[in-house]
Amino acid sequence: MANPNDPFTPSSPPPRSGGGGSGWLIALVVIILAIVAYYVFGRSGGEHAPAPAEPPAASTPAPAPATPAPAPEPAPAPAPAPAPAPAPAPAPAPAPAPAQ
Repeated sequence: MANPNDPFTPSSPPPRSGGGGSGWLIALVVIILAIVAYYVFGRSGGEHAPAPAEPPAASTPAPAPATPAPAPEPAPAPAPAPAPAPAPAPAPAPAPAPAQ
């Protein structure tokens, strides 16, 4: 370690403060982003919205609904499917060939 009392050891100057420019730069970026966000997301589009049209006046009242027709008779239930025919009985095994 260097001896602080040594006359040949140059003393380093104390570090300077960082200034204040970075705070202004951050504030400027935040303001620009806020302006961009307002124009992208905040505008309601009032100048582009069409004027609401007035609904047409009803000159004659709508007719009353007709009496509904009675419900039709329900269809008869379908007949059950016929049972499948039983499988044929197996044929008997062939007789063994006679030995020679």
